[in-house]
Amino acid sequence: MSSNLVSIRNYRAEATLHRHDHHQIVLPHVGNLELEVAGRAGRVEQGVGAFIVAGATHAFLAKGTNGFLVIDLPARRFDSDQFAQSFDKNAFFPIEPAAQGLLDYASATLERTKLSGTTLAYWMMLLMDGIAQGRPVIPSSEILALKRAMAFMRNHASQPIRVTDVSSAAGLSITRLHAVFRKHYGQSPHAALVHLRVEAAQELLARTNLSIAEIAVRTGHGDQSALTRRLRLALGATPAALRRAARSRA
Repeated sequence: MSSNLVSIRNYRAEATLHRHDHHQIVLPHVGNLELEVAGRAGRVEQGVGAFIVAGATHAFLAKGTNGFLVIDLPARRFDSDQFAQSFDKNAFFPIEPAAQGLLDYASATLERTKLSGTTLAYWMMLLMDGIAQGRPVIPSSEILALKRAMAFMRNHASQPIRVTDVSSAAGLSITRLHAVFRKHYGQSPHAALVHLRVEAAQELLARTNLSIAEIAVRTGHGDQSALTRRLRLALGATPAALRRAARSRA
């Protein structure tokens, strides 16, 4: 998944009429954006975002210094078409605390670099889940199966998980499990598990005094050597170096 789908954009102080064949989410970063979608006016500002349904004619205007986090959402990714149905009557939505935290993270990251493909995939899933809070959006069977699979992998990350175990937990065949992970995450279930284990190891290195050997066992890497190889491959650093870096930042 391309990180170009998410960017910080600026708008001009003159009304511009626009439409596009993909859904778009507009979130506040700096300033306010006057927005009219399908004849209904509102404002993207602190605490308020907008979901523009594909094909909807919309006009926008922003005065003064401004910047907005804009997500171009491809059709049939993250069940975006189903998600969009709840925005047919009103494009504007309140940004709940969970979504605001994700917005702050992405804004800070995009000011200095791009989101990696894997990080972006997880971020998008979490953001849309946060936006959906309080809205009449019913998750599809695919999304529910993915949540079951990810929950199983998180809860059993320290164990020798097999793909058959994950497929059973998700309620999908192995072939279907791979297809769903490819569609929504752009990677295999095994790659997603590796990513979860790396994140768990980073968290324990940064926030605990556990030995590296103990962290290796707790995160499903078997031993310290295996954890070191994985972190070198994934992050280009050893466990000890990551721990030192985390503590120096703290």
